Amino acid sequence: MPFATSAGEADPWLSRFAATLGDPETMAQVVAQFVQGQSGAGEGGLAPQITEHLQQAGWPLGSIEPRLIRLADGIWAAQVPPAGIYLLQEARPTPGECQVMLDARLQDETLGLISATGEADNLQPMFELLRKHDDETWKVVWSPQGQRYWISTDGAIRFQGRD
Repeated sequence: MPFATSAGEADPWLSRFAATLGDPETMAQVVAQFVQGQSGAGEGGLAPQITEHLQQAGWPLGSIEPRLIRLADGIWAAQVPPAGIYLLQEARPTPGECQVMLDARLQDETLGLISATGEADNLQPMFELLRKHDDETWKVVWSPQGQRYWISTDGAIRFQGRD
C-alpha cells in the first residue's frame, strides 16, 4: 500500500496504525509492513512518517522517537515506542532486548547492535552480537554480560569505521 495519497483519499495506513493502539507487538508488525512497502524510501524519510502515523493513532511517544537504520536491502533495525527495538525483515519484526537503539551494523549474517536501557540522561549502553539462523530468526550469540572486561557503566560502546 503506498504512503502517498491523492487529495480526498483516506490514508490506508492511519487506520492500520490506529488499530494497534495499546498493542506494541501488533504495532511493530504494522511498522515492519509499512517499511517493507516503502522499500525505495530512505531511513531519514520513513522515521518521520512513522512518527506522524503513531501520533495520529494516539500512541504516546514520550522521549522515545521512532528511528530506523537500514542494515541491508529489506533488513532494518527499528526503535519504536513505547520502548522497543526490533529487527525488521520481510515485514516480520523480531524484538530486541533494550529500549534505545544507538547503532547497528550488519556484515553477512552477523549483526552487531549497540543499544541501551534507562532514561535519556542516564543510558546504560550494551552490545549484542546476533546471528541469523536457518529458521530466519535472529538470535544473540554473544553479549558482554558477565564478561569482566566489558563493563560499560558510565562508558561508551561504538563501532570503529563503517563496517
